Amino acid sequence: MRTISKLARAGFLVAALLYFSGCRMPVTPNELINPPTSELSLPENKWDEIQKLLPKGAQLVPQTLGQGNGIAFGDLDGDGIDEALIVYKENPLHGKTLKAALLKQKSAQWQIVWDTQGFGYGLDYSKIADVNRDGLPEVVLSWSLGNAGTGMDVYVWRNDTLMLQSKEEYRASPDKATVVGGIS
Repeated sequence: MRTISKLARAGFLVAALLYFSGCRMPVTPNELINPPTSELSLPENKWDEIQKLLPKGAQLVPQTLGQGNGIAFGDLDGDGIDEALIVYKENPLHGKTLKAALLKQKSAQWQIVWDTQGFGYGLDYSKIADVNRDGLPEVVLSWSLGNAGTGMDVYVWRNDTLMLQSKEEYRASPDKATVVGGIS
């Protein structure tokens, strides 16, 4: 009889330890899914300012190649102040419309100075860099086109706006792209 009492106490002790140690039901996948976060070097209030410029409900589109969250920074116009290239989904509940926008700081306020509709199903890559080695940065947007392949749009800064320089299909990563033919 004394053995049952010791066994009951041991069981009670184990149950109490499990209860107070924080063991709970695991979280559901929906509780773990969050919208992409930006790794901006901007103060929180500046990021809020940029987000307010996008349509209501817009969500950043993370890159599928490399590290990226749909935001790229670089000085396109040579004024010493970085512009922000943002790729986002508009109306994610009513079909996925991909968009890209270029934001500039004017009088310490962000403003959208250019935007375009994206192509395909997602963003492979976005960057502001001198990809043609002419000494001036370009905007590179690489779109996942599903079974059709991958398309890369290259824009140049001319006359205070971005102009499409080339639209091509590529294989591999955009940094080491093998162009397989122009897309008109």
